[in-house]
Amino acid sequence: MFLAEAREVLTSSVLHVGQTDYSKAKQDHAIKFALQIFLRRTRCDTTATDFTMTAGSATQDVTSVLADFMPYQMVGARIGYKDVDLRNLKELLRELDESSTSARPTMIAWEAKNSALVHPVPDSAYTLRITRIAPLVEFDPGTEQEIELNVPEAFVRDALWFGAGPALVYGESGSLYASEGWRRFEALMKEVAGLAPMGVGSTWKVRQSAGQLNWGTEGARFSAW
Repeated sequence: MFLAEAREVLTSSVLHVGQTDYSKAKQDHAIKFALQIFLRRTRCDTTATDFTMTAGSATQDVTSVLADFMPYQMVGARIGYKDVDLRNLKELLRELDESSTSARPTMIAWEAKNSALVHPVPDSAYTLRITRIAPLVEFDPGTEQEIELNVPEAFVRDALWFGAGPALVYGESGSLYASEGWRRFEALMKEVAGLAPMGVGSTWKVRQSAGQLNWGTEGARFSAW
């Protein structure tokens, strides 16, 4: 769906008339707010990036290929057809401290958003494929450019209707999160997140807790609301 159509869906959800008193910029802030949360929680759109590892180093700098990456976005990693398991940092530091083995890495942990630690230390410049949650396509609120939103067509209308609609009406207030529309948005996200396989691995050694999954609105703020 393109942004222009998304605005039409959004205004239809809150006004039920052919005209709107909401500016394009205000509509777009609501669209970005809701769809960013939707993509983060449901993981319904993923992207894969190949990274050439530095041989002989446990520390891998991914800045050159994942400039906008955040560790919570990662949903899988592999070298060839072999999984590289996500571990917590303390566990991986312990492994590196206890063993200086050089081989194909089988574990990865994030020390910073642009720096990963791997174990064993790579004995060659392996190609690591990192699969992550795709961020919402970037656009400036109020833009006149033709923007295609990267939320699957099967879900985007419901996400706009139940998520962006209440966000547009209530702004970031207690009324938003108490609204019937937002309650239905929460239910929609849980339903979509429960669909399989969604491209998300299910055999990682470390399971993320509910807090680690960002199953809330913390950090998602209306900019210039």
